[in-house]
Amino acid sequence: MRSLIVLVIAVSALVGLRAEAYSVEDFVQLPEFRSVALSPDGNKLAVAAPAGDQTGLAVFDISGSSIEVLMAAGLRSGEHVDQILWANDERILFTTNREVGTLYQPVPTGRIYGVNPDGSRNEMLYGAREGSQVFRRGEILSLLPDEPNHVRIASYAHDRPRPHALRLDVRNGRTTRREIGPLEGGGLLADHDGAIRFAYHMNEEGDAMYSWRPDTDSEWQEFETEFDGNEIGVHGFAENNRDIVLSTRESDRMGLYRFDPESGESEFLLGSERVEIGGFVDMMRGTSSVLRDRDGKAVVGAVIEDGRPEMKFIDPEEETSRLQRTIAQAFPGQFARIVSFSEGDRAIVQVEADIASQAWFLFDLEEMSAQLLLSNHQNLDPQDMQPMEPVRIEARDGLELHGYLTRPAVTNNGEDDNEEGGQAEQEPFPTIVVVHGGPHGPRDAWRFSTEVQLLANRGYAVLQVNFRGSGGYGHEFEEAGHREWGAAMQDDVTDATRWAIEEGIADADRVCIYGGSYGGYAALMGLVREPGLYACGAAVVGVYDLPLMFEVGDIPETPQGQAYLHRVLGDDEEELKARSPARRVAEIEDPLFISHGEEDIRAHVDHYHFLVEQLEAAEIEYEGSLYESEGHGYYQLENRKSFYTDLLDFFDRHLGQ
Repeated sequence: MRSLIVLVIAVSALVGLRAEAYSVEDFVQLPEFRSVALSPDGNKLAVAAPAGDQTGLAVFDISGSSIEVLMAAGLRSGEHVDQILWANDERILFTTNREVGTLYQPVPTGRIYGVNPDGSRNEMLYGAREGSQVFRRGEILSLLPDEPNHVRIASYAHDRPRPHALRLDVRNGRTTRREIGPLEGGGLLADHDGAIRFAYHMNEEGDAMYSWRPDTDSEWQEFETEFDGNEIGVHGFAENNRDIVLSTRESDRMGLYRFDPESGESEFLLGSERVEIGGFVDMMRGTSSVLRDRDGKAVVGAVIEDGRPEMKFIDPEEETSRLQRTIAQAFPGQFARIVSFSEGDRAIVQVEADIASQAWFLFDLEEMSAQLLLSNHQNLDPQDMQPMEPVRIEARDGLELHGYLTRPAVTNNGEDDNEEGGQAEQEPFPTIVVVHGGPHGPRDAWRFSTEVQLLANRGYAVLQVNFRGSGGYGHEFEEAGHREWGAAMQDDVTDATRWAIEEGIADADRVCIYGGSYGGYAALMGLVREPGLYACGAAVVGVYDLPLMFEVGDIPETPQGQAYLHRVLGDDEEELKARSPARRVAEIEDPLFISHGEEDIRAHVDHYHFLVEQLEAAEIEYEGSLYESEGHGYYQLENRKSFYTDLLDFFDRHLGQ
């Protein structure tokens, strides 16, 4: 009965009255909220709140029957709240990352901020200030159980090879008790008491190095493991405060492992044959895939994203694991989990689905009841959205690919095909093949996508495929895409398109290819390599010339970025030119739509200008738009409305909608 209470509240809160039609603006609104954190006393909620091209912090009083806003603080342009942590009931810590556009993969700034719940004492406690020539960054390692006004942080600086562990005063940013890590570079790990007892690093040869000590009075001991250091994630100490919980991306042994640094023995805890734990999906969901106990210390399980997300537990009968299972069962068809606990009987449950955007409930652990606090995209009724169906596709060389199919709900710009609405009357459908960006690391996942739902709402089926090179399916799968831009990676997209046609899902004469960033590259290469397969192609903030990637943008600015480009693209100049769609525009026979932001530093705007020059020199017709004050993806509502209105018009004209 108690679980039923949760379900009834959840469904009534998330499902409103059925809407007859939606405008473009209804879909292109950015999410109102990202991640959340509950105060120790359970009476206040800190929330990452996007506003234009930055994400600030808001704090709500949730102690009573209504929600009261205590404060809202913004950040500078391009800076976004990332991790939120309550040091105590009167002090909030948060870290930030840097994003220049909605498609830009976040880069940590290394800054740690502190603020009081009423907005006072809002200040940077650690890190490099904007424009500073001194590089240093901080990482929050642990609360200190016996010192509510202090936390343990790791400090990294450009002028010293080893990280330092510091005790940070959350009230004023003063640091004390400096410990120097035993390894050059790499990371530090605090145990459940806040003591630094584990260090890890990958040397220049790519070999993993580890160091451990049984207590802070002992000497550091270096040791080796059976795991490949390139593929290891370190998640914390186990419940015994001795063993280390690791995850690996090695394709034949993906999952969580318990490692005993004293004996060198490891034990498999849980995992999947197809997908790895964490990675890009953590960023999309705004929370970690690793599940911890109520104290936030011991690892008790993980989220496995194989098709649909699912929680798996090391010990299903452990207290937090049983509670998480109960929550999940109360929200059938959705993905629900506790993401933040108070020290008492309150918790925050995050709920999401393919047809419903994220929502957060205040959960009473004693009464087993829930109250809706916040939700994104409240104007979009889940009953009017279309489910994402996980699909498996075999590539031409036998490699198994995974992706998602979203069938259209309506046609004719929002008017129902029939009186009851629902799916369009019959297959095959006009189809948009949407190629994700990255490409190495990101992946498509089962989640609510306003872009996908907009296309489905307008009568299009949407096909997304995690081609080789995508993240989430292990190191071997991702590495299979290295030096395969425009080649095997493109073949995977082609094979997925032909699969949809052969299955009778996609109308062979009405398929368009579309994507952003790398997806923009793939859209143009699809037109170049597969004339006649696609009725049209559309690209936003794409890269179009591979040699140019070594010259402009933020990737080649660092040695690490240069190494990445050489690793994933190769060094053969002629091959790079041959795989650059801007140099092969004469082969494009189908209608083309391109769009870019003038301030894009990831897929630098020079790619757009170079492509336009080549198109005009070859007298190839195209439709294009260039947005001022936008970067790698568009933040401003008017620009998003304009872009998607033009994109839909382009699709409608060339797919006969």
